[in-house]
Amino acid sequence: MPRIADYSVITDNVKTFTEGTNEEWTFGINNDAHVGSHGIFVCRLHITGPLQNFDIRFYINGREIFKLPMENKDRDVFTVHEIINSNYLRKGTNSFNVVVEDNSSSSGRVAFSDAYVMFQRDI
Repeated sequence: MPRIADYSVITDNVKTFTEGTNEEWTFGINNDAHVGSHGIFVCRLHITGPLQNFDIRFYINGREIFKLPMENKDRDVFTVHEIINSNYLRKGTNSFNVVVEDNSSSSGRVAFSDAYVMFQRDI
């Protein structure tokens, strides 16, 4: 059976994160997805600093996929590409959460957008 790459959009809207942010989105994965394989999470971040000791944690289905520490950042725009462990994704509905921890009470903000997950499907 052939295997292809596919993707699911988490959000295409811009959401601004500050200290204490805890946001959740849901997204779907096809029923023929091969969830035993790794996936890839991708998003765009735009920092309007200053950020000092500012951590962003990303979760899929309650499991942390990575922590992004932001230390001494003022302004920056970049994309994130992170491998998702096998079996973190589920067929059907999945949840995605972002939690922001700021240990220094900095006044910076992070704009989050263009988030999606790539996964494999058997066709």
